[in-house]
Amino acid sequence: MRKVSYLLEGGSMAHEDFCGHVGKMNPGDLQWMTAGRGILHAEMPCSEEPAHGLQLWVNLRSSEKMVEPQYQELKNDEIPKPTKDGVTVAVISGEALGVKGQLRLSEHSDQSGGSEEVDGNSDNTVVAATKDPELLKLGDPEKAHQVSSHSVHTTKKDTDKLPRAAYVVDNRLEILTR
Repeated sequence: MRKVSYLLEGGSMAHEDFCGHVGKMNPGDLQWMTAGRGILHAEMPCSEEPAHGLQLWVNLRSSEKMVEPQYQELKNDEIPKPTKDGVTVAVISGEALGVKGQLRLSEHSDQSGGSEEVDGNSDNTVVAATKDPELLKLGDPEKAHQVSSHSVHTTKKDTDKLPRAAYVVDNRLEILTR
């Protein structure tokens, strides 16, 4: 099992595990922890302000399930943030606006009030999370449907495109595709 944590805004979170990994996450920071053979860890808020973030649990391939536990942090200032047409993308991993990494996880922050087409291959699962569900729609713009604050949209192989997300100023969209 691999845990991917991404702190969006608010307070800070502390992490410690029995392998000696110690870290503090602030807004915009990312943490990968692979349990592998097994790991004991603790996560606790370390500020009075509530922390808002995403935590994704990823099932490892059979061949990777017994690896040694691993821990990696990526600080906000280490994450590339290309901008195009008023949309800033924090490319945590994967590919967005020409920047590549391992996973396909990106944060889109649109200041233009426009919309964003998310590129990708067919047969993808897209997890979209936003603070204000009233401002987000997924799917064909002509048939777009409202989503909840955390929504899963699956595209069909060769028959559907990745969702188009409609934005307004200061709206943020977190996208994970595989």
